[in-house]
Amino acid sequence: MDSHRPRLEREYRRRVARDGKASAERWLKNESFAIGARVGRQMKEKYADQ
Repeated sequence: MDSHRPRLEREYRRRVARDGKASAERWLKNESFAIGARVGRQMKEKYADQ
């Protein structure tokens, strides 16, 4: 997740300024969940044969 942090922080700040904090928080929650799911799938595939 740390590798995604700089992009998430920039986009969060941009969305706060443009759409407000509540909207930016919703976006961050959804984006973080999507990244976590994607990383989880990648790890599952990577270690599936072990």
